[in-house]
Amino acid sequence: MMVVVGDAIHNFADGLAMGASFSKSLTLGLSTTVAIFCHELPHELGTYMRIPGKCISRDISTFVSHPTDRLRG
Repeated sequence: MMVVVGDAIHNFADGLAMGASFSKSLTLGLSTTVAIFCHELPHELGTYMRIPGKCISRDISTFVSHPTDRLRG
């Protein structure tokens, strides 16, 4: 459960960074979005692989981990 909460907070901070960068300029916003995507892809895959091995099924971990992605701007 701590992994999911930590991931939600992390994704919220990414959303703040994207919002701030888009408010500055389109170019900065797009480059920040690409950087966050390159960082988040392996991060989310690692979270997805880590959660099912503990105490919940893969279906539940998929349901829980994807809504946290919507916290980003």
